[in-house]
Amino acid sequence: IGLQWDKIDFVRKEVVINSVLARDGDKTSKRKRKLPKADVVRKFPMNDTLYNFLQQRKEKNVNNYELVFASPTGKCIDDHNFVNRWWRKCLVEVGIEHIDFYNCRRTFISHYLEKTKDVVMCASLTHGTKSGIRTIWEHYAGVINKVEVPELF
Repeated sequence: IGLQWDKIDFVRKEVVINSVLARDGDKTSKRKRKLPKADVVRKFPMNDTLYNFLQQRKEKNVNNYELVFASPTGKCIDDHNFVNRWWRKCLVEVGIEHIDFYNCRRTFISHYLEKTKDVVMCASLTHGTKSGIRTIWEHYAGVINKVEVPELF
């Protein structure tokens, strides 16, 4: 929710993740910008679909420090409000039982591993730390280590 336009490099086709908008104490609506977990800066490559989506979304004279995904008033999106007003409705409309919005990250990891089998690259994209490799291996690698029984007769 804290992504700003100046963090999107359309020439290199990557998104630089070097800060987050974290909750400021117990107040769910108040946010403060800080370094990501483990103070690790990551560069997330854009595939053609993401690149085209962001190109179409960007207005010509946009301020580089504006949020890419803002509320109608231009402020940061309240994730609780988003889940209650939009996420749940979208899931119902497509016939999926409720899952946490954060599970999108897990879904990305599972699909990425199923397609590439590359635990190290997946960890660098999603965790940015050496411990991320262990996390990916322990919690997600089951999708790439499925044993298949061949037809015997």
